Amino acid sequence: MIRKLFILAMCFSVLACSDDENQQDDDQITFKIKKLTKTFYEENGTSQAYKLEYLYDESGKRRKVLSESFLNGQKTQQDFSYNERNQILESKTTDITQNRVIRTVSYLYNNSNKISTVKFESSDGSVITSNFTYINNSVFIEDNIGANKELIFNDAGKLLKTITFISNPVPNTITETINYSGNLITSINYEYSRGSITSQEYIYEYDNKTNPFYEHFNENISNFIYNFTGTMKSYKTEFSAKNFTKVTYTSSVAVSDYTDVFTTKYNEQGFPTNAEVKRNGVLFEELTYEYY
Repeated sequence: MIRKLFILAMCFSVLACSDDENQQDDDQITFKIKKLTKTFYEENGTSQAYKLEYLYDESGKRRKVLSESFLNGQKTQQDFSYNERNQILESKTTDITQNRVIRTVSYLYNNSNKISTVKFESSDGSVITSNFTYINNSVFIEDNIGANKELIFNDAGKLLKTITFISNPVPNTITETINYSGNLITSINYEYSRGSITSQEYIYEYDNKTNPFYEHFNENISNFIYNFTGTMKSYKTEFSAKNFTKVTYTSSVAVSDYTDVFTTKYNEQGFPTNAEVKRNGVLFEELTYEYY
């Protein structure tokens, strides 16, 4: 009799564990990011300036970006397509207000499935073509308008530094240095050399909650860093495993210094649902997260 009760208890235990595992799987599916909305405010902190909406598929790939200016009414839509390896193939930006495509960025890959060429085509007929060369832990990028760039990675694939040389119209060099603590970026430094040297620094502080964008960004970094902007600070929403509490910006031109303070709300599972950003004490940005 005791043996039967023991076996019965074990069966209930296995079923309970199975239910817990299923619940964990359900939670992981439920909280895949679906949409992020960023609303930016004018300097007075009360009037909305513009809005950006980022839409994602269930694998985490960015599929669409919608932008709307509340100042001039302009609306644009950016659409992204990918190949079967989840590598970006094209992004196309449409001016919704005028119903015309204003920019197309296309990506070609070599036999090693690394980006070989990126082509930027604008509606005015201009075309910028960037060609990629891979040597050890560096990627060299050269375009047809006199700009060259080197991206330097460590052995783990983390981007450590970018060096950009622009020859036209005035020769100048931009050096970006990225500093890490584990899977967090703690600071990014920029040095601009154009006759004289100026510098900028971004210092990042975090809470201990999950950033829902980081995992996909970390596993697919080439879909992000080889775009038109090409600087890591462009991806502050994605580039660290936790969420910001504070971003401090300082510059050798001191009048532009600022501090962004983040107040974030989370759901019961620890994923962000809303965030309010105040720049030097004035409302600057609001973020809203939606999940599948």
